[in-house]
Amino acid sequence: MTSRTGKMRLTVFSLKSNACDFVYISYATALQDIKNFCHDLTDISAVAGIPRSGCFVASVIAHHLNIPLLSLEGLRFGTSSRPNGSRPINMKSGKILIVDDTSSSGSCMKYIKETFGDDFLYGALYCLESQVGKLD
Repeated sequence: MTSRTGKMRLTVFSLKSNACDFVYISYATALQDIKNFCHDLTDISAVAGIPRSGCFVASVIAHHLNIPLLSLEGLRFGTSSRPNGSRPINMKSGKILIVDDTSSSGSCMKYIKETFGDDFLYGALYCLESQVGKLD
């Protein structure tokens, strides 16, 4: 099932119980879902992934939208890593998206939001229904 929140389309899963249910998704499905996710991203100047699985999503978004891929560490210090050294991140050209692959309890995203603040967009490719209002 797909739900719309703000500008981003999220794939929402309903689990049958509070037990740890697993949903397996192929890389082909994930790649298609990321491409669909990109259609709703406007005014994004760069993307950073939450280690580790969020980095996969961020790298595909960066490639698909032809925008810089940043690290959370670089964002924390306001620089982007380049082979010839660091340079300041230009946040005036659009929002920077911080993305994870999934959001189930919301604890990781809550920590990231508290760390980085309101100057960023936050998203997850897949989430539980209980997390829909907690993501941009």
